[in-house]
Amino acid sequence: MMPQINQRKYMRQLPGFSLVELLTAIAVVGVLSALISLGVVRARTQAYKSTSSSNVRQIVTTLNLYALDNGGRLPDQVHPTTGQDWSGTLVEEGFLAENEVFSSPGDTFERVYDGEARSYAINSSKYTYLQNGYMAPWPKLGDTNAKPAEIALIPPNIILVGENFGGGNDGSGAVVGIAEHEGLDASTRDFYDDQGAFYGKADGSVAFRSSEEMKQYRADTDYGGDPRDPWKWKN
Repeated sequence: MMPQINQRKYMRQLPGFSLVELLTAIAVVGVLSALISLGVVRARTQAYKSTSSSNVRQIVTTLNLYALDNGGRLPDQVHPTTGQDWSGTLVEEGFLAENEVFSSPGDTFERVYDGEARSYAINSSKYTYLQNGYMAPWPKLGDTNAKPAEIALIPPNIILVGENFGGGNDGSGAVVGIAEHEGLDASTRDFYDDQGAFYGKADGSVAFRSSEEMKQYRADTDYGGDPRDPWKWKN
């Protein structure tokens, strides 16, 4: 065993860390922790996007299947006999097995109603220039003389459904089974920390678009029937 006096001398000779070295090490650990946290957030956001893209694709496919089984027409915004909105009709009539497909993991808007949140809205005529002869997949809510469009007559690039909480403000967002039937906002609602949202078109394709991309053709503006307009078309 090392004599006590020599042991103390040996310990005093051991190299130590300076204050600068300690602060540098702490800073490096902090940077690494931040990078790991950022990676986790990005991975979670990507998983959310993957789920929502799948939801939109499933909804668009189901809308097409409904039309094939109902004379080519899309479901009513509000069913004339059951009072269900379009999403409730798809579930009630067995075209979708569950409500969860209508809930986007990127939807953080609060609701004032209880129930399964509806994170997707349909493209109705609420914001279109009907007086200029435009058509949209769904008529303006409350127009009892109008019916949804025949799916075969809708141009392939026209939006059917998209991520949108469906209400005029955060507190009134739509819930499956609750009578809220608003269409997509003209300027779109951003999900995923304002990065954008997913939209499903009549041809079955799904795309992620930012608000700026969607505003290139606003639903409430007359573009003279430009075929690139994803909101509406002219016969």
